[in-house]
Amino acid sequence: MLSRSSLWDEEDKLLVENLRQGYEWAWQKIFDKYHEILFRKAFDLLDNKAESKDVVQELFVALWQKRSRLLLKGSLEPYLYTAIKNRCLDRLESIKVYRKHIERYSQLHEDDSLNGSEDNRDLQFRQLATAINQLSSDVGFNSFKLMKFQHKNYL
Repeated sequence: MLSRSSLWDEEDKLLVENLRQGYEWAWQKIFDKYHEILFRKAFDLLDNKAESKDVVQELFVALWQKRSRLLLKGSLEPYLYTAIKNRCLDRLESIKVYRKHIERYSQLHEDDSLNGSEDNRDLQFRQLATAINQLSSDVGFNSFKLMKFQHKNYL
């Protein structure tokens, strides 16, 4: 008789195979089965609900987009756990870089306020815009820009 864990692994293997063939219902079942536990893992790492929702959403979007190339060497659950952990670590690094740019901008703004130069303010604004655009290759930051600047939501 198969253990409960073995049955889940077999169910996941079938879901992954159906996902690879493009069946949306398989993706939905994987989402339903794992999204909550992945959210909790992300929240443990990020300590932020919105960021945690974003990384989980991004993971499931990527899973759908890469479904035809999805080759698992093990079980689905550890694959998803590793993927969410890596996405959270990437997000933390992006946040760190973003904060560094904001801090630099704040320092420049303070210096500019003391100098009072209009040209310096324009230069600093362009530098900030460049820094933000450099971060824009990050999917999460793109989500942030859409939500904050264009008032769009992911659901």
